[in-house]
Amino acid sequence: MSVSPLLKDFKRERLAEYDLYAMETVAMDEKKKMLIQVTPDPNHKSDAYLKLYNSFSKSKATKVARISLYSPTYVLHKHVERMAEKDDWFLTAKEKTDFIEFLKSHTKHEPLYTVWQKTILAYNKELDLFEEQTKENLLPNLKHPDFLPFTLPIPNYSYL
Repeated sequence: MSVSPLLKDFKRERLAEYDLYAMETVAMDEKKKMLIQVTPDPNHKSDAYLKLYNSFSKSKATKVARISLYSPTYVLHKHVERMAEKDDWFLTAKEKTDFIEFLKSHTKHEPLYTVWQKTILAYNKELDLFEEQTKENLLPNLKHPDFLPFTLPIPNYSYL
């Protein structure tokens, strides 16, 4: 059974719309010129990643790095159609250091959590697991195994 071209176009438009609007800004650092957003893909929960932009404003960013939340690896998209028109960003040694410092820092707006913890909370929230449930989802015995553990350690991103 083949899919009509009209249905393919509709699906492509819906995915593009999902990519543009279904994301949460976690934190931004004006000095380091970094912005973190999460855009979970419900079909790929084991491939959890964050988006790191090379500006504190997504609209001003020229590059984006998609970085795994489980390991120090980049997640590269296979599709060439990019609605955001951002180049792939591969961090320099200094940018990696800045990124790690950023993840370990606390924001002015929410000093209870590090940026890393906020990333986990935001990612799970986008998949309908709320803050209290995420805070109970601890390694090694996960209450919600399909979601990120709140105690997930920061991968050694210096190996990116």
